[in-house]
Amino acid sequence: AAVCAQFDALCIPQEEPHFAGAFRTGIRYARRELFLIMDADGSHGPEHIPALVSKFAEGYDLVIGSRYVKGGQSFDSPVSKAMSLMLNTCFRLCLGIPAHDLSTDFRLYRTAWLQETELHCEVYDVLEEVLLKLRLLHPEMRVGEVPIIFRKRLLGESKRRLIPFILSYIRTLIYLTLLRIFRSDERAERAMHFLRRALFVLIGETHLDALDRQPDRPDLLHFRRTDRHDRRAFGETVALQEADMN
Repeated sequence: AAVCAQFDALCIPQEEPHFAGAFRTGIRYARRELFLIMDADGSHGPEHIPALVSKFAEGYDLVIGSRYVKGGQSFDSPVSKAMSLMLNTCFRLCLGIPAHDLSTDFRLYRTAWLQETELHCEVYDVLEEVLLKLRLLHPEMRVGEVPIIFRKRLLGESKRRLIPFILSYIRTLIYLTLLRIFRSDERAERAMHFLRRALFVLIGETHLDALDRQPDRPDLLHFRRTDRHDRRAFGETVALQEADMN
């Protein structure tokens, strides 16, 4: 707050939890034509901002500060870089977004476009969600990239936990792929429900319990053991719930 006051900037306390909550809070209060987001832990250098603005001025609608284009570099750990490259390849192929670095938050957006986009993800997967939903709302959207150097953080600690992080991204990859196909949140959710029931039937003794998500992390799914009797009872419960809904 003191730094913001020094530079006549507005300081808004986060109103929702997790990374996506901070993102939505910023969007809610944004008043300028362009919306710049970057990490505040020192890993993103402000010296790259002029390049993003210049690229935007060339006629792009969204500009990404990319680690994976020519001239870009990452000082992240080898394991993190390998995971990031695999994640970006999967999302690029499944979502059809023409960019190399879909998981970075160093971006420049049109504020009005962000404020008309409804975002549901809770953690870092909101970065892929917003790209696809912007593309669906604006098929003509031009996405540009400029190289950046991603440094090791200077402040704070990473909030990412490996297993929850992986599970969250698997679910989001499936959901956004369905959203790309059906172009409707409601229809994509119905397809997700059908897939969860199919997994429950096919996997056998270990099934995906989508109706019992962790209350503090609604974006994550988890597994549990069950016997044949419990599986039958679970299926009957789902059928009764669907009957009630109809």
